[in-house]
Amino acid sequence: MKVKNYNVLDLWPTPIYVGEEPVEDSYLNFISKIKYERASNERFDISTNKTILNKMPKLKSKIEKHINIFARDHLKINKKINFYLTDSWVNKFKKGEGSTTHSHVNSMLSGVYYFKRAPEMGGIQFQKGYQINHNLFYPDIWIEYDEATTTQAPAFNINPPEGGLVIFPSKIEHTVNQNNSDEVRYSLAFNVHVKGKFVVRDFTGKPNYELEIK
Repeated sequence: MKVKNYNVLDLWPTPIYVGEEPVEDSYLNFISKIKYERASNERFDISTNKTILNKMPKLKSKIEKHINIFARDHLKINKKINFYLTDSWVNKFKKGEGSTTHSHVNSMLSGVYYFKRAPEMGGIQFQKGYQINHNLFYPDIWIEYDEATTTQAPAFNINPPEGGLVIFPSKIEHTVNQNNSDEVRYSLAFNVHVKGKFVVRDFTGKPNYELEIK
């Protein structure tokens, strides 16, 4: 029996912004000369400077433009709320290196910009996780699907092109996929927080108090 007239609403989806900014030679020249150290409990190198975008003002300005497009044009966030970049750093992945699954604390949005790309370099994988509000059903019963979609897939891979930019809510668990290329993969990661006046609510949505972040 076929039903012709029906509609499915995707309520409260998780938005992932995917944009692009051309990679300039000055970017590549700069990241090749900065100092790196081994990331704590990880298998890749990270720049010693954790506010690296302050040294790359042109790229910083372009990333801020994309943040505002995501926040204002798509999410429709009120202009009284100001977004600003906090920390930013360059990641360096050699062949066979990637990251463990993690999320970014003490920020609202996070993002990655890809300097150099080649086949088999890998990208970023987002995981749905096992929290009840991240799944269609309660997580104690694992449901099998005939086909994975963006609605119910347990994980989703994004492999941006060179100059690709991905911005996402910081709370989302994600993994940097292993670099299977013989070339070193460079990417820039960043976090974004907010300034303004906010209402802090309890788990029922009832207002508790007002909070101002300056």
